[in-house]
Amino acid sequence: MTSATPISNTESPSIRPNRLGRILARTAIISAYIATILVPTGFAKIAIAPVILVLAATLAGPSVRRLWWAAAALFIVYAIPFIQYAGNPNREQSLSKDMDPVWWVIIPLVGIVYIAAYHVGRARRRQRGQHPVG
Repeated sequence: MTSATPISNTESPSIRPNRLGRILARTAIISAYIATILVPTGFAKIAIAPVILVLAATLAGPSVRRLWWAAAALFIVYAIPFIQYAGNPNREQSLSKDMDPVWWVIIPLVGIVYIAAYHVGRARRRQRGQHPVG
C-alpha cells in the first residue's frame, strides 16, 4: 500500500522567484542576440518574435527591468519598418527586401546597446559583490 502524504504550500512544484528571474533574464539576452543577428541577415520578418520576447522578458524580469528603455527602443525601431511594411499594399513578400537599408543598421545597433547595457550592469553587480541573477 502507498501512503499519501499531503504536500504543503512550501513544497509546491512552482518555479521559485529567483529561478524565474534568471529564466527571464536569459530569455531577454538570448532574444536580443537573435534579433540583432536576424535583421541584417535578411530574416527581418522572423525577428518579430525575439523582439517581442526581449520587451516582455525585460518588463517581467526583476533583474533586467532596469533595461526597459533599451527594450522599448528596440521594439520601437523594429516596429516602425514593420508597420510601414504591413500598411503598404504593394509590398514585397519579404520585410527585409521592403525595408529601407538604414533600418538594417539601426535595429542591430539598438540591439547591441541592449546587449552591452545588460553585460555592463551584470559586471557592475559582480564587482560590488552581488551575485548576478541573469
